[in-house]
Amino acid sequence: MRAKAEGSGNPIEAFKAIARNDQLLWVALSYLLYSVANVATTGVLFYQFTYVLGMPDSFSLAGVIPVVIGLVTTPFYPMLNRHIPRRWLYTAGMVSMIAGYILFIAAPANLPAVVAALILFYLPAQSIQMTAILSMTDSIEYGQLKTGRRNEAVTLSVRPMLDKIAGALSNGIVGFVAVAAGMVGSATASSMTADNIRTFKTFAYYLPLGGIVLSLIVFLLTVKIDEKMHEDIVRQLEGQLAADKADAE
Repeated sequence: MRAKAEGSGNPIEAFKAIARNDQLLWVALSYLLYSVANVATTGVLFYQFTYVLGMPDSFSLAGVIPVVIGLVTTPFYPMLNRHIPRRWLYTAGMVSMIAGYILFIAAPANLPAVVAALILFYLPAQSIQMTAILSMTDSIEYGQLKTGRRNEAVTLSVRPMLDKIAGALSNGIVGFVAVAAGMVGSATASSMTADNIRTFKTFAYYLPLGGIVLSLIVFLLTVKIDEKMHEDIVRQLEGQLAADKADAE
């Protein structure tokens, strides 16, 4: 099947290849919503610790927790996926993030609650990202079966592009939140008003939470390609290639 891979061609051809692959587009949309929500929240955690908790020295927790969780959880994904379909790993991950957001919103000034929220927020990161990567990879064969063209390089470039888009938005989001919530200049935790905290929570937690919920809805309602469907697609492609070879002989 890989011998049928098409060259990347020019940018127009690349975007045409992406546009013809509906499953790739749906996975990409779900992942983009997740990525933007993720960077919107992680980017403002410094302000959470400095201006809401009033504990800037504890901000290191926001760096230590994801590193430790990533080192612990990453090796478990293949083992979990042997017994649990990717679809449900993705769903469980989103539910964990939603629970984390609820804790952020409910108790933003309570350090133990914020730490618990950080754990729930970062715990599913590997599962969500690996599921998106594998779903996009599986869409290569889906696109090959649907269009008769294998666009491997173009398809595999989509997720890094989405990460770069989210990263590019991150600085703008952080700057906007800081200014809107009055967390600039000589402001301190003690000078924060209820309106400042409410504005911060709206942009740091409520809106990203909406993005995560929407990402999950898009994934569950539109992404049909899973392990079983991919196996069926591969069998069909193998059958087509065998028939083509027999005809040629």
